[in-house]
Amino acid sequence: MNLPLWKRIGLNRLMKSESEELLMIIQKRMDYMWKRRRSLFFLIFYIVWALKEVIFRDHHDATFALIFVKIVIWIIPVFLFLRYLECNHKPFSYLKLNTNIRRGILWGSIVSLLLILIEGTLITVTHTRFNLDLGWRWITTFVFALPEEVLFRGFILRGLNDSIGFKKANIITAVLFVSIHFPVWFIQGIVLPKLVFNIIVVFIVGVALGYLFKRTNSLWSATIVHTVYNLLIYTRSV
Repeated sequence: MNLPLWKRIGLNRLMKSESEELLMIIQKRMDYMWKRRRSLFFLIFYIVWALKEVIFRDHHDATFALIFVKIVIWIIPVFLFLRYLECNHKPFSYLKLNTNIRRGILWGSIVSLLLILIEGTLITVTHTRFNLDLGWRWITTFVFALPEEVLFRGFILRGLNDSIGFKKANIITAVLFVSIHFPVWFIQGIVLPKLVFNIIVVFIVGVALGYLFKRTNSLWSATIVHTVYNLLIYTRSV
């Protein structure tokens, strides 16, 4: 049956509207499933890592075993999640491990140099003692920082940024970054007011690393600065 032109236009608009509503419903459903999967992933990760920190405490004579454990718990699950549960993602590209490498290294080096200059000035002014005899920590600190950046900046921040925007995503990521330190602080017996100080400092560091990651679009910038920051902390542990 031939319909008048105005009826055909109205029918096409109706079908288009229904198609858009269906796509919106599907998209909301997919977003819900995506958030649920990632939330469950982080919850399981947090429980596993917290148990590891509490039950199997770090020992300096087992450095390479700790590196292996951190790679197994922090990096491999993220790669498997992106590769097999979110099949449209290539892990290295998604985590910004193979993009803007030179830019990431350059900015990471510049910011790290500024941190070193600030630390050197504070040591000179306050006559604080420091220790450069860090042994294997000169190397292993980078290996420990990389998995944390893979999880928090590369995986969590990147995912939240796509969902809720950078500012909110960066704050949430920084809060989660603080939370992963609680098991260690618990073991070390850190209490108020030092606990509050640690929370504030780690939160600020997390936010700053997030902005650096966004600025360079490379995970290497945040990893380098994270490494140098931790090394500076170790040099003060005399």
